[in-house]
Amino acid sequence: IRIRGVSTNGDAAPVVIIDGYQGDLNTLNPNDIETITVLKDAQAAIYGTVGANGIILVTTKSGKRDTPLNFVLNSNFGLQQTTRELPLLNATEYAVLLNESYAAAGQDLPYPDVSQVGVGADWQDQIFSNAPVFDNNFRLSGGSKNMDYSFSASDFRQEGIIGADKAEFRRNTVSLKLGADFTKWLKFNTSIMYTNLYRTSFNDFGLGSVLFNAVNMPQTVPVYDQNGDYFLAPGYLGIEIINPLQQIANTYNDYRLNKWNGNVGLTANFAKYFSATARIGFNTTNTKYKSFAMMVDYGGKVFDVSRSSVFQEKENFNDYTADAFISYDQTYNEAHHLIATVGT
Repeated sequence: IRIRGVSTNGDAAPVVIIDGYQGDLNTLNPNDIETITVLKDAQAAIYGTVGANGIILVTTKSGKRDTPLNFVLNSNFGLQQTTRELPLLNATEYAVLLNESYAAAGQDLPYPDVSQVGVGADWQDQIFSNAPVFDNNFRLSGGSKNMDYSFSASDFRQEGIIGADKAEFRRNTVSLKLGADFTKWLKFNTSIMYTNLYRTSFNDFGLGSVLFNAVNMPQTVPVYDQNGDYFLAPGYLGIEIINPLQQIANTYNDYRLNKWNGNVGLTANFAKYFSATARIGFNTTNTKYKSFAMMVDYGGKVFDVSRSSVFQEKENFNDYTADAFISYDQTYNEAHHLIATVGT
């Protein structure tokens, strides 16, 4: 997301504030979102330097006062597929052009009888497939005269249109939002969310990616050899092109994230038009990443691995925030509404 363009230095991403605490849209269930507000320039100045790239305010759904218990269940299934493949030459068309280039150079034709070449392997068809998407979520919400509550959970699963489970994404979330009036002048509110992510991936962009190899492999090259093993990309293609299916099969990695975040706050109405709010937010994240590079020979390519290796990484992040501010809210002559806030 870009609000103020691309930054010259550092990260250009805006700061996301979810129910008063700094969060991440990637860990949020879209079905939990009630409203989204975008702030920039002077509107984001109250957040200081962290708001230089803009602020995205997200409010999640909550229960309503004086409403009965409401239960909502949504479940859907879908299929993904590529909308378009690049129009490339088939094996016969490629052989004809290759013969012309060899003939122009005075060399023997690599394909003397192009009528025997056929259509060949469509490498884009080989790597693309229909990928399933599952999305299930439910919500319990309601409220009484002095309380409102909302509880939700979701399960989202998605495979890639390339690589299937080698490009898998799963997200599970649980959230709780509660508001209560302890007295006429003292209010309590809390918002807590748990997120679990699981993701696998492969090189899918730029030089040496699976797509790069698929569109650069000639249709005259078969996918498998006579023994049923992956056919090695010919040397005349250079050292940077390999069999994309073999590349996917030899990719092993996974990323896991567990995250708890939320806030707890109290609001006191201590005088007419005045209120004081104190709030504590927390963010606890645990991530694990593991990859395995197996020993493999692609036929003298830059991707050859002479020695198997395993890489593992584990990180823990903990941060806390504390807010305290006083607000003044009054409407004058039923035509002018003034809100002023001061705090830290």
